[in-house]
Parts: sequence; C-alpha cells; structure tokens
Amino acid sequence: MLRALAPVAAALAGLAIGAGPGSSQATRVGAFVGASANEQEWSPTAEVERVTGFVVGAFLDAATQVSGFSILAEGALTQRGGDVVDSGTAVVEGAVRTDYLSVSVRAKLATAVGPARVHAAAGPAFENVLRSRVSPGFETILEREGRSVFGVLLGAGVDVGIGQGRRVGMEARLFDGLGDAYDGDFVSVRNRSWEAVVRFGIPIPR
Repeated sequence: MLRALAPVAAALAGLAIGAGPGSSQATRVGAFVGASANEQEWSPTAEVERVTGFVVGAFLDAATQVSGFSILAEGALTQRGGDVVDSGTAVVEGAVRTDYLSVSVRAKLATAVGPARVHAAAGPAFENVLRSRVSPGFETILEREGRSVFGVLLGAGVDVGIGQGRRVGMEARLFDGLGDAYDGDFVSVRNRSWEAVVRFGIPIPR
C-alpha cells in the first residue's frame, strides 16, 4: 500500500512546490480544529460503538497555475478508537484509543458561489501512532498496540472572506484507513472516521 500511495503523494507535493508567483490564486496558511466520530471494523466481526475525539492541526493551501485548483497539505493531532460491546466468542469486550500524528496531501478544487467558495478535496493520508491505549483484556489479543497506517482523506466544505485576504470556513471529511490499525494472531482492526472542522487561513505575501 505504501508503494501505491507514495507516488500520488509525491506528485501532489511536486505540484504544490511548483506553484509560481504567476498563479491567479493566493497561497494560504492556517489552522483548523474540530471533532471526529470514529468507528472500527473488526475481523472477525464484532459489534463496535463509535467514539468521539478531536482533530487539531495546521495547513498549507498552495496555489497552482490552474484556476480553482490547489494542493492542500495538512498536519494534525487526531484521536481515534472504538468500544467493543459484543464480540461473541472471537474477542473480549473493551476499549481501544489511539492518538495519531496525521499528515495528508490532497488535491483541492474550489469555485465561487456568491460571496462564498465551495471546495472538494481528496488525497492520501499517513497516520503515525503517538500514543495507544487498550483495555487489559486486549493485551493478549492485539499483538501490535497501534501501528502507523495509510488511508484516504476526502472532504468538502465552504469558506468566506473576512477581509485582507483572510478566510474562515467549515469542512466535512471522511478518513478511510486502507491498512490495519491493530492486528493480532486472529484479529485485525481498521479505522474509519467522520470529521467536521472549522478552519482559518491567511494569505502568504508574494
């Protein structure tokens, strides 16, 4: 999976670096904060309740020579997890919590709608484990208490100008993990998260 996604991330990053001063758009930097609702897919199947967490990070929205197209790079602290409430005979019940350093590079398309701009963005994301916590019953079930994983981050949102090139907006996002976040002798766990964030950005002087 790493070999499949790495060229995509490299190509998007290359476009961002290559964005020149002749671009009709402004490159912006900023921050975002929001909440996530994470669900885990267990194999063998278990009934897992969604858990909530927070997302906080910074971004670079790099303009390109193509009107309405930019490269959105982000770094964030993200919380994910799940509560296993009914596992049958496969695994015990308990909780899984993980804090990640999430890095993503997405292609972003935006267009003006009245005074606002709407956008859609998609691209690869990499999540590196900062801290992992599992219930005592899982210590012998999950061999690796959290692992770094790749996934896809999709989002759509809207923003408005508030003067001097500054913009504030909201984005709804979906992170879909493409690799196992946890695994063991006979179980594997993947993450899927719905996120809502508020972002604020300012233009970089040329």
